[in-house]
Amino acid sequence: WSVSPSYRSARDRLSSYEYTIENATSSAISVALGASLHAANGSRIDDRANDTTVTAEVGTHVLGRGFSLPVGAAPGRYDVEFAVWDPASSNQYGRKLLDAALEVVGSTTDDLLAPTVTVGAPNGGERWALGDQSPIRWEATDSSGIARVGLSYTTTGGIVWESISQDEQNDGEFLWTVPTTLSAGAKVRVVAVDVSGNVGSDESDGTFEIVEGGSAPPAPALVAAASALSVSVNWDTIQDADSYLLEEDDNPSFTSPVEYSLQHAVKYFAEKAPGVYYFRARAVN
Repeated sequence: WSVSPSYRSARDRLSSYEYTIENATSSAISVALGASLHAANGSRIDDRANDTTVTAEVGTHVLGRGFSLPVGAAPGRYDVEFAVWDPASSNQYGRKLLDAALEVVGSTTDDLLAPTVTVGAPNGGERWALGDQSPIRWEATDSSGIARVGLSYTTTGGIVWESISQDEQNDGEFLWTVPTTLSAGAKVRVVAVDVSGNVGSDESDGTFEIVEGGSAPPAPALVAAASALSVSVNWDTIQDADSYLLEEDDNPSFTSPVEYSLQHAVKYFAEKAPGVYYFRARAVN
């Protein structure tokens, strides 16, 4: 049998190789295709992540196997060895070295994945008053950690963006002084940079309004009543309130609240898992 690359690049993590196998028996056989790296110092690193078991019919067949540089392969030159064996008995049919050595020019532990970012608020439909302080909320995650977060806004539906702050901690909330520009097409954008310099971002799903300010409505008094698995959350009806914002969290600091925009002073949950829940309500005009 023989092996040859159908695609290979020293810096690419994923490649594929073709195995040409002649099955001289009278029936189909199962074969396992493996690969490993061999350094000049005699060390060996197996690429177990892409081990593949295939069926080789009678005759000559070309079979494929993926290949990725194993984590921990430091920069340097490696011989690449391919093996074919019987998956049932582990008896080897044969081994071959790739004709040319593989040169790894960057550590396979490099972080190449961008952070995941989600804007929570404002996410569309809100009406924020000129000059008010309103919370921008987001969630940003990354396996290597978030180094900093940048915040921007637009009042032109995304045509022009203005900076709010470009060096915030990833604490999920920023108390923003709403700019003094009326807009029906405002959005915010959150950009997260991880410790490796990878960038991820998200912006409001829809536009929100920046409107003329006025006196804020009073905070409604809230009452929650539980019965079996159902929960009814009620609060005072506030005169001149256009709507209500109910927030729910399992943390009294409301670090990651679930928000409900409501027209009436009540929210009914037909079924809630046992636990402790915190609610707070705001009147919006």
